Amino acid sequence: MSQQSTAVVGELAVGSTRVRFHPLDGNDQVYREIDSGVFERPLPELICECARALGGTFVDIGANSGIYTLLALASNRHGLRCHAFEPYPVALAALKANIEANSMQDRVVVHEIALSDSNGVATLFLPPPSGAILETSASLNPVFKDHAVPSQQVVTKKFDDAIPAGELVTVIKVDIEGHEDKFLTGAMDRVARDRPYIFIEVLQHANVDVANLFIRRFDFVNYELHTDGLLKMAEVRFNIRAWNHAFIPSERAPEFERIAAAAGVPTIAEPR
Repeated sequence: MSQQSTAVVGELAVGSTRVRFHPLDGNDQVYREIDSGVFERPLPELICECARALGGTFVDIGANSGIYTLLALASNRHGLRCHAFEPYPVALAALKANIEANSMQDRVVVHEIALSDSNGVATLFLPPPSGAILETSASLNPVFKDHAVPSQQVVTKKFDDAIPAGELVTVIKVDIEGHEDKFLTGAMDRVARDRPYIFIEVLQHANVDVANLFIRRFDFVNYELHTDGLLKMAEVRFNIRAWNHAFIPSERAPEFERIAAAAGVPTIAEPR
């Protein structure tokens, strides 16, 4: 990452939450899409409102350049801490620069590792070069994109072993490009203990069998996140119109729907 590319700091807003963010000379895809209002709605709004309402520990898995880490911490400046996981060095450098730009270093622990179903070492794969300063996707799944190429070896850890036992994990965001099933497998003990909200990406090649076994085993409700609201679904599936999901403990589903409504995200019977 060049010195010039990190010199300029812009400002991004989601509702009343504002953060400072390095646009990387316009080549950070997240910055462009948040700035234009099209980035993964309604997930940014939900992260902000959940952080305000719940406090505790927010965990950002596949943090990339850090937009969800920043939004969560900026939404709750006193009662929230964060752990951010990002193994890809280019994205990691952007993540650290954005945390520093917001003076949040004392509230977030950055982990330079990947989360999976075992503790060890694995190969990180990247898509073919796009010419952008910041490639926004990387995965331990070799088939997550066509023509993905091996990049480097990274340390892996199970989520069950990654967060200090004394912290209460309230919200998890998982975006690790098709490796989410391995995260779930390595997170079962901590999920059973803390019963957090889990915002998770489900892509076309995702192992939805593992996701469905997970929500049934732990009695979680599955919501698809559509641009116009939350759609409750009995089964986890890939949906090109709503690839982000919320897995919510059934006993906390009414609370979650109230928090979502406060963020302007209603529960819907069917998407428009």
